[in-house]
Amino acid sequence: NYNSRSMTSPPETFTFYWRDTFGCSLNGKEFIIAPGESYTSVEDEYKGTRARILAGENGNTETDYLGRSLARNVSTGWRPFPKDDHGMASNILTLWNMLDNLSLYDGSGILPDDDEIKQGDNYVLSMSYDRRKVDPIRIYSGSFALATVDDETGEWVNAVDMNFGGIKTFKIGPWNSSYELGTYGVDPKTSTVWAVLNHGGDFAATELSDRKRKHHGNDWRRNHHGHDWKKHHNHR
Repeated sequence: NYNSRSMTSPPETFTFYWRDTFGCSLNGKEFIIAPGESYTSVEDEYKGTRARILAGENGNTETDYLGRSLARNVSTGWRPFPKDDHGMASNILTLWNMLDNLSLYDGSGILPDDDEIKQGDNYVLSMSYDRRKVDPIRIYSGSFALATVDDETGEWVNAVDMNFGGIKTFKIGPWNSSYELGTYGVDPKTSTVWAVLNHGGDFAATELSDRKRKHHGNDWRRNHHGHDWKKHHNHR
């Protein structure tokens, strides 16, 4: 029973909504995270750079039309740091699927009826860095941190700057469970950067300064060959 919907002809008008961005990589991993389950199983390494999620859980409560809960297929991918970028001290991690994965029912009706928000769960991401590539002065000044790419400008920015909400706060030392959204830091003893986030994207340990540093991800995806290949989709 399809009511007034025709199975043989398209509707007269279409309304498309952005629902999800997801991807996969031949040099990364995937992790199935059930609702209510911790993200701490997400851990990967590539050519000396280690990435880990230290805290956070899948808080998605939306379901499919039959009421079934939806897991998240969190995926990682990697590419080497640009050799001409002397401020970067790690390889580049891509972290996909930290948002709701194409949920089609939220208890009040069939979705989509609006664009999906790009805000995900709060979680803590940690990445290691090569201490030989970092000026210690920058570490203690807060100008070296976990960075991500601003989708609008294509520039590397502090990863917490792209959060939805939170207060930007810098710490020296390891992450602490009392730290709230927007807190970021560097642990010189373990050579790691970390941040409390609620979005996915590309991440790296790098210097942050007034100079404009462009992200060359699109060029890499177009020109790179071999096992370090990845694909991504924007669904509307």
